[in-house]
Amino acid sequence: MKIGIIGAGFTGLAAGYTLSNQGHQVVMFEKDAYPGGLAVGYQEKEWEWSLETHYHHWFTNDDAAFHLAKEIGHEVIIRSPKTSSYIDGIIYRLDSPFTLLTFPKLSFGQRLRMATVLGTLRYNPFWKPFEKLTANSVLPKFMGKRGYAMLWEPLLNNKFGDYANDISL
Repeated sequence: MKIGIIGAGFTGLAAGYTLSNQGHQVVMFEKDAYPGGLAVGYQEKEWEWSLETHYHHWFTNDDAAFHLAKEIGHEVIIRSPKTSSYIDGIIYRLDSPFTLLTFPKLSFGQRLRMATVLGTLRYNPFWKPFEKLTANSVLPKFMGKRGYAMLWEPLLNNKFGDYANDISL
């Protein structure tokens, strides 16, 4: 069978690969200069690292993506990022429980409350019901309005714009 796939992002590429392995003739159509969609990155000559063109990443539990990468012989490099936020003119590293607990812009009680909520959300095996709730309706109530307004609300607004209030927990 002859099959045309519009878009050579990760999903289109995975579909094309699977279909061609099943004996189909696949033609891919991509508007950008390179395949990869939101997973495309770039690297300047003097850099020892690459940077995502779009704000997109794989989680370390994206088993399907890693299995496919291994199957096609594509190396995946996993590094823990250093994640920081710019607050009141200062850059604060906030990428671990320790850095959150030492964040000086919130009281210790507020930091502990936020850490408890984040830990519960991260390690709760019963996450499915949370998909029906929005982040902006739950996080301020449980982690506190000040912490949410300082750290999470700007991230959601800057990443999702007009859709920030629709993002599931």
